[in-house]
Amino acid sequence: MKQPTGGHLDMRWVARRAIPPGTKQLVVPLPQGWQVQWPSGATVSLLPASVVVIPEENVELRPDEKQMSGWVRQLAPSLSGLPKRQQPILAYRAESGAGALVAGLQVHERQLRVEGMAQVLVEEEGVQVEQKLSYTIAYEMVGTLSVWVPPVLPPEALQVLVEGQPVSIVPTAPSATGPEDVGPLQLAIPLPQPRIGACDLTIRYRLKSEKLPANQSQLRTVPLVVPAEGEWRGWRLTVTAQEGVQVKVRSPNWKELENLSEPPVPQRRLLLGCAEPASELPLGVYRESADLGRPLRISRAFVQTWWTRSGREDRAVYRLSGGRREFALRLPEGANTGEVAVWVNGQPAVVQVESGGRLLIGLPPETAEWVVEVGYHFEEFRSPRGLLQVVFPQPEPSVWMDRCYWVCHLPRDEHLIINPTGFVPEYQWRWNGWAWGRVPRWTPADLEVWVGARPGGLSPEGMNTYLFSTIGRFPPTSLYTAGRSVLVLTASLAALGLGILVIYVPALRHPVWILAVGIGLGASALLWPEQTVLGIQAAVLGVILAVVAALLQRRIAARQTATARIAARLLDQESTQRQYLPPPPGSTGSTHLMPPVSASTASPDMAS
Repeated sequence: MKQPTGGHLDMRWVARRAIPPGTKQLVVPLPQGWQVQWPSGATVSLLPASVVVIPEENVELRPDEKQMSGWVRQLAPSLSGLPKRQQPILAYRAESGAGALVAGLQVHERQLRVEGMAQVLVEEEGVQVEQKLSYTIAYEMVGTLSVWVPPVLPPEALQVLVEGQPVSIVPTAPSATGPEDVGPLQLAIPLPQPRIGACDLTIRYRLKSEKLPANQSQLRTVPLVVPAEGEWRGWRLTVTAQEGVQVKVRSPNWKELENLSEPPVPQRRLLLGCAEPASELPLGVYRESADLGRPLRISRAFVQTWWTRSGREDRAVYRLSGGRREFALRLPEGANTGEVAVWVNGQPAVVQVESGGRLLIGLPPETAEWVVEVGYHFEEFRSPRGLLQVVFPQPEPSVWMDRCYWVCHLPRDEHLIINPTGFVPEYQWRWNGWAWGRVPRWTPADLEVWVGARPGGLSPEGMNTYLFSTIGRFPPTSLYTAGRSVLVLTASLAALGLGILVIYVPALRHPVWILAVGIGLGASALLWPEQTVLGIQAAVLGVILAVVAALLQRRIAARQTATARIAARLLDQESTQRQYLPPPPGSTGSTHLMPPVSASTASPDMAS
């Protein structure tokens, strides 16, 4: 120092040291080798040093405190004048003789993540759009954001806001490569101040178009502004239609996340999503006239299902009336939407297949009543015999349905054991050939005449047919089936086993047991009449075998009884015949006749 001084003294050093590229570890030693001349007799105290480390936003430091002897971590101070930071501030207290600051070093490049949201209002004469591009800026501050604007949007029609504050836009060179190639325009949007972290960019605009014709569908493409840089995180759009206007998405890239319309209002609000940075949203727009606003009503309908050994095929027929010109139907999960056949009033119709198995069928405007027939099949093999889960095609929630029928065809050797839940059986038990069977009250041909449909579908000849009905929509249901061989084997074995027990266990022939069996059969007939009839018919073979076993047992027993009687009779006859005894000693050689001796009075020697 130029002259001696006393009191409080602040000294500052500013030094810079370049960090070589690729450095993975940073080592910063504290200044050492202080040389201070103190007055004689002065007391010198060396206090701990406070060290504050402030990394840049793109610099990530990972302190290795195991190698930092003499360093004690402190609470980071609140430094005024600094913007909101992403990298933490490091604060230490360095004791006397502390070593160097050692930390892992990683330098990041700037990162941008963008997520798009939008509100789209579809009107008769155009669309209104409000977009919000939510940026997440990391590691480096950004002073300007770049976006791509479709060529149909003039820059002067855009209203741009950053965090609610209007900002100006600076057009740059378009992406067109030639005079005939008109591509999107790139715009630079300067921020009020450099930003890091979250930043929302709002863009509003309105496009006018010709008024929608009544009772006709029209394709309208909504342009969207997309970011020119950054990692895209996806679109999430809400589409709202004006009163009397219906909208539907017309692109496979856009997925319908949810239908926000409340019945009976059809397709007026949609929630859509898209993973790609799509710059346009194709929409099918339909405007209703005032006299065609009545929702559709299904007055008559039936679904015909054929179950084969390997699959399932359905035919759904609906009789419609109302003021709409489109009928939407959602097929069950697993149906092959690529091979759907549709007829309207007996004529082949063009159908539009949308995501999720949704069919959009156009209705001719010449009439106010239509007969729609849809045929489809399932790609996967049907489940084996047993429990079968059944889901039916469903119209839109706004469509009202009256009485409906379901015709179920099973293979000839497969029978229905448990009826489907939610349905009413529509058949009668009648003598059918060689056994009692379930005969539907209406045949498929009768239902075709009832609905007014064309004759069609697979022939049900040689199949077991069952008819059910319900009020309103077809509910998801389940039914249980079994093969004929399994039924006959199970029921016949049970009957044969019971018969053998009755034959060889005399106690079971007591009237009490016979009464108990009769009561059990009667209760089963009351609780499960159809299953009881089916089981009794399947047990006929076992009953016949049990009767044959009983006859054989009786015949064998009768033969054994007859043999025993014959043996006893022969023994009795032999015991009552005349016995000739030899002459006593000393008599003449001729024999003499003794009186007959019965077996009961004969001596043991004679009897032997």
